[in-house]
Amino acid sequence: MKDNFNSTVILIPALNPNESIIKLVEELKKEGFFNILVINDGSNEDNKKYFDILKKDFKINVYEHDKNYGKGRALKNGIKQVFNEDIIGVVTVDADGQHLVKDVKKVAKKMQEGNIVLGERNFKTSKDVPFASRIGNSFSSLYFKLLTGLYLKDTSTGLRGIPKKYFELALNTDGDRYDFEINFLKEMHYNKLKFDSVEIETVYENRIKNYRVIRDSIIIYKEFFKNLISSSICAIVDILLFWIFTLNINSVFLSNIFARIFSGILDFTLNKWWVCGKKDSKKTLSEFSKYTILFIIQMILNSVIVTILSKVFKAVVLIKLVVNFILYIVNFFIKNRYIFI
Repeated sequence: MKDNFNSTVILIPALNPNESIIKLVEELKKEGFFNILVINDGSNEDNKKYFDILKKDFKINVYEHDKNYGKGRALKNGIKQVFNEDIIGVVTVDADGQHLVKDVKKVAKKMQEGNIVLGERNFKTSKDVPFASRIGNSFSSLYFKLLTGLYLKDTSTGLRGIPKKYFELALNTDGDRYDFEINFLKEMHYNKLKFDSVEIETVYENRIKNYRVIRDSIIIYKEFFKNLISSSICAIVDILLFWIFTLNINSVFLSNIFARIFSGILDFTLNKWWVCGKKDSKKTLSEFSKYTILFIIQMILNSVIVTILSKVFKAVVLIKLVVNFILYIVNFFIKNRYIFI
């Protein structure tokens, strides 16, 4: 007897799919998934034949993008299409056959309990994972852990169950491309939402490579790169001011304090309105108070370390540059986890 999945929508974003999407839909329908929505995210003309087959032979609804907007936008537009339907939720499935139907069923069943469900691949036990993918996932998991304090085995999983009560959250999540997926995980964490995980198989055979390593990595980790840029700007200002003050004040400690005050004001401003994008002025006072505490601790620690090391090594400016770099990296994660949230 087949399971009843009439209240579950299978949402499949697709960019330049191959015959795998036909096989996927065919298997889904055999297992009782009849409510399927495919998003054509601006695919090439050569690949549009697969969407025609889905519409004509399988009677599948296909939502068309006039150009490639990204996976995140495709998922959001798919959710908008079913927002007012009487359903339990959606299960997002990749179009390239990387998600087995048996795992889709596991996620759909678990979602019926009411929580968001993540289909987690186990990269440690699977033997078929490419080395680059294994390293990339390890970095992503570590990055997410440092950023939020929450460890997830698979931060880039595309197999997810999103109950209808969380549609609004998904639609308000930043990101139109691959960054949407990790941003949604952040929103889950910041909103203290309960979620379930189910282990799924790791499949890499016949994978469609739409992921562009450099561009998409910059998009996904844009907060980190923006922080690196802003920190570099502040570091340059800090170093220049420190050098100027040391020429006029016979005290490394005081020179560092004065330089840190000016660079700290600049750092808060850049982090508030650019790096973290927190335009809401209602939280500014609270954020500034917490930032000030961090700033004072960091400033004193920075000044003490630089002063001590300057008595051993002569290259004072170089010492300060190294200390600044280490503390800025630490501060990035503290600011994102406890201040600009």
